Amino acid sequence: MASDRLTTRIGGLTLPNPIIRGSGEPVMTEAGIRAALAAGAGGVIAKAVNERPEAAKQLDLADYVTLDIDGARSLFNRSGLTFRDTRDWFHAIAAIDRQAAKTNRFVAASIVFAGADGAVAIACMARDAGLRVFELNVGAPHASEASPGAITQETDPARMALAGASAVEVMSIVMHEGFGALTRLIVELDAFLTVRDPRFNDLIGLRADRLASYGAQTPHPDRWRDFVPPETLE
Repeated sequence: MASDRLTTRIGGLTLPNPIIRGSGEPVMTEAGIRAALAAGAGGVIAKAVNERPEAAKQLDLADYVTLDIDGARSLFNRSGLTFRDTRDWFHAIAAIDRQAAKTNRFVAASIVFAGADGAVAIACMARDAGLRVFELNVGAPHASEASPGAITQETDPARMALAGASAVEVMSIVMHEGFGALTRLIVELDAFLTVRDPRFNDLIGLRADRLASYGAQTPHPDRWRDFVPPETLE
């Protein structure tokens, strides 16, 4: 397994690496969550829940297509939510989370945002089940296609002004390659850091700290010309 140079912190958690298996179909079962942890993921965000029954029905309407163009693979899909009863699901994943905690990892609940009251109620269920972490998903990209009121998408930039991530969630790559993709990412990140010698924590926010406003930047007249098709300059 990768070295301790990958250690990172999120809130009060210290994780062995920053690779988190994001919420999605591969972690819609206990077996999938255990497979993600066995592959080395620092944490797993279990398949999401929602307080609205019409949102829960979306899974049966989900669709998926994999595009392979010149060796580059992309996944296009409209996903749904877990088919499990919320309380039962939370108790099931909380049991796995207790085991994951022994190796400084976690399993988290994911709540797709429909309304503040419902989100609070579901978060309380997660807490009562013993879960240490939950994700509040306020940016579901398919919110506009859901039944009216089923999913809310928050677009206020003041909730989005984030920089210097301490971890990264991955989802599509597991659907393409299987859970071994998580292991590969961890190994490749560790190899990258081994060659360059820093620890992962040394990289957090490094580029964000160097950002400057437009007014503080050095002028580069006509630099845009280097990034357009030749026809633009005819």
